Amino acid sequence: MKKNILILLLVCIGAFESSFAQITIEQHQFMQAQQQRMLAKVNPTVPQNKRRTRGQDQRLILRIRDRNGTTDSIKYAYANSRGSYLGNMGLDIEGIEYEKIERYFPKLGPSQSRKAVRTYDPNNLILTQTDSVALGTIWLADKRQSFKYNSSNQVDTVFYEKYLSNQWLKEGRRFYTYNAGLLKTEILQSWNGSVYENSDMNEYDYVGNNLTENVSSYWDQFGSTWILGARYLLTYYPNNYLQTFVTQYHPNTAWENDGRSTYTYNNANQINDVVVDDWVASAWSPVFNREYVWSGLRLAKESINNWSSNTQSFDFNYRTIYTFGTHDYPLTSILEQYSGGNWDYKPNSLGHKWFYFYEPYQSNVAVNDVPTNWGGVKIYPNPAHNNIIIEIIENTSDKQLVVLDILGTKVASAIMNKFQNNAQIDVSQLARGNYFLRIADETGAAYTHKLNKQ
Repeated sequence: MKKNILILLLVCIGAFESSFAQITIEQHQFMQAQQQRMLAKVNPTVPQNKRRTRGQDQRLILRIRDRNGTTDSIKYAYANSRGSYLGNMGLDIEGIEYEKIERYFPKLGPSQSRKAVRTYDPNNLILTQTDSVALGTIWLADKRQSFKYNSSNQVDTVFYEKYLSNQWLKEGRRFYTYNAGLLKTEILQSWNGSVYENSDMNEYDYVGNNLTENVSSYWDQFGSTWILGARYLLTYYPNNYLQTFVTQYHPNTAWENDGRSTYTYNNANQINDVVVDDWVASAWSPVFNREYVWSGLRLAKESINNWSSNTQSFDFNYRTIYTFGTHDYPLTSILEQYSGGNWDYKPNSLGHKWFYFYEPYQSNVAVNDVPTNWGGVKIYPNPAHNNIIIEIIENTSDKQLVVLDILGTKVASAIMNKFQNNAQIDVSQLARGNYFLRIADETGAAYTHKLNKQ
């Protein structure tokens, strides 16, 4: 009924599983990834819990996974100086020129599986991504995506092609529309050999810059109409951080609840806990939760715990433990499963360990911690489309707010007067890409934060 063409910017809206008694790691990762892909694309205020970067940054160049004797590795190469390792386990993919996946099998030896090569325009916008698969030592072209942008450097159309019989053949295209810089609709069409046909549609509604509703529909070719499929409802705390994410379906004539995620945060606005519920017998019933343990700005541990109807509590299931070097970036991450009263690294094929390798990357702008006498700083939405809002909890002096590009050149600015707790900067005319916001007061105290303009 639905046709998925996986692309870099594809919003693959996932469904909560309502029938399982225990959540598996694959189900957890699928649901988490689906939510994050959608939220990161259309809702800038969802916190990413990114660590600070320094003047001397690190750039991830290799990941190796040990999984029961089978080794997977992913290599990254960057276009020019763009692309740095900024998230907890995330990657700033805009700067990646190509990524290559290789696998080592004990009986078969190394095998190159797939690579993706990207091209960019002068504004660092992706023009094409070409995916290839390996046949021995030869790379064979497989898929290609081509991107078109509007005058605001927002994605307007993505074309999908498949390489067959020594030529690129059309597979589909996706259209995007915007309102006041926010994504409003996207329509996926498939190529039937002669014309494009409607396939899927997503519609988005907001309160301010916060996404509050996403309706997903599919095209009924026989009735020549859109059929409602799923709806996603989002609520937020007063500080614009995500509070609940509810999934509903439309099987007949009305929307019906299916799944819910509820988010809580610690005092540093880092995700502390996510509880996932299913809608059962007209009530929300817990399924599992995700707990996060932080060591300062470092994510030290993430746990996935299944709900036990016997004990009426969450029981241990999976956990990931991160280790770090001196540069604040993870050196390893270990996935363990709780079994027989113990945490085990390799109880089955799910257990694995990632090793991370970096190269120095000189950033022209250093990002530092918030001065303690400011009481805290909030910057949202990030990524931003039109305006960014800056809040300082205890503002006892005039502040200069400056937006810098990656070369350190000022591109926008504003003033926050003494005892004023918030201000905004118009970034609507800036090209899409990465920037820095620098806040400085008359005493010389300063704070610099990374921004992303969409």
